Amino acid sequence: MKPTSTRGREVIGSFADGWVRLLGYYRGVLMVLYLVAALFFLALGSYEWQRIDENTDAIMRLCQQLGAACGGVATTATHPLEEILAIRDHSRKSLLLIVLASFIVTSALLHLMVNRARRHYLSLQRLASLQEGIIAERTRELKESNAGLHREVLERRQREDELRVAGAVFESAAEAIMVTDADNRIVRVNPAFTAITGYAASEVIGKDPALLKSGRHGAEFFAEMWTALRECGHWEGEIWNRHKNGDVMVEWLSVSTIGDRRGSGPGAGQYLAIFHDITRRKADEDLLRHRAHHDALTDLPNRSLFYDRLQSTFNQAKRYRRIFALLLVDLDRFQEVNDTLGHAAGDQLLVEAARRLASCVREADTVARLGGDEFALILSDMASEDEAEQVARRAVELLAEPYPLDAGTANISGCIGIALYPQHGQDSEQLMNNADSAMYAAKTGGRNAYRIYAPRESATHRQGDLL
Repeated sequence: MKPTSTRGREVIGSFADGWVRLLGYYRGVLMVLYLVAALFFLALGSYEWQRIDENTDAIMRLCQQLGAACGGVATTATHPLEEILAIRDHSRKSLLLIVLASFIVTSALLHLMVNRARRHYLSLQRLASLQEGIIAERTRELKESNAGLHREVLERRQREDELRVAGAVFESAAEAIMVTDADNRIVRVNPAFTAITGYAASEVIGKDPALLKSGRHGAEFFAEMWTALRECGHWEGEIWNRHKNGDVMVEWLSVSTIGDRRGSGPGAGQYLAIFHDITRRKADEDLLRHRAHHDALTDLPNRSLFYDRLQSTFNQAKRYRRIFALLLVDLDRFQEVNDTLGHAAGDQLLVEAARRLASCVREADTVARLGGDEFALILSDMASEDEAEQVARRAVELLAEPYPLDAGTANISGCIGIALYPQHGQDSEQLMNNADSAMYAAKTGGRNAYRIYAPRESATHRQGDLL
């Protein structure tokens, strides 16, 4: 059997589509079919009716001819005209009944066929509507899925870009970056880590960051760090670590937990440490701080630092009921050295005088240069008042020794005034004034001497004179 051609399928399909569209006009189609059936059976009945009439007329003419041939008697008697007409009427009635029955049967069949076709059409219509709904729903879901997929693609590209940027930052950052796992083992470091610590990535991966410890921090320091990380998820501060070559360096370290505090999220349990070497900056800061509080020539504490230490010593002595002494020193005939040997020789002499004064006291005591040729000594936490007099005597002796300078030998002396706490003052200002009065008394008494402050009404205090 030859397959139907494409053109034939198109014609059949067009006819079927036209028939389906016609079924949409159910009542109209049914009426048209009824009308066509009625016209058909009317035409068929008319045709048969006409044949019956023609047959009847033919029979009647035949009978008349036979009667004429037989004398007109036998035919009339045998076949009366009424019987022929009755047969015609009966045939007509039978025809009408047959046509009517055929019309009714045909109409019923047409009605049944059209009704079944209509039901099928309605089923197809409902199915088409359901399919359209399903298609619309699937289309909507597909659009939403495509939109979600598009967003996911964009988000993934954005994440990839962010990871690419983060990777570039990780590799090119000037700060050292170190990532550790939940077991506190190093899992990743950047090139700056190698540049700062001296350790290559292959040397530290899988190891504990404790290999960087300098030993300058106790267990309490690291306990506080871990407590802050557990409670706040972050810790930041200065830390002393050790370079691979053994050098100790100061770093500014910032440690953060990866993920949230509950230990969930990507990278949970890991830690991110970022640090940079501040050893040079720390040294510069210490140098600036030292220069701000120390004399540039003698490297002794300057007036500002002296007053801070004096107040601190006063507070400590007051709190713990201790005694301390304040000694003010002034060099005699220092201006003569500047005038005769020059200012460079004067500076050299001041440096040597500062060294000699510092040799008279303990490390816990303070020797400061207040300016020019004036110095001050703080003897803290003394066991007795005699210690101040011993130091003053030793200082006067050393200051009176010759000074071998580049420009020649200089000979000077010094006067020292002593004020004791708590006998000679209840605050630092009063102590300074009384020590200054004692030093002035030593100068007016002949120089190269020390004096302990004594109120005018008291004359029992010891005085020292090395003339």
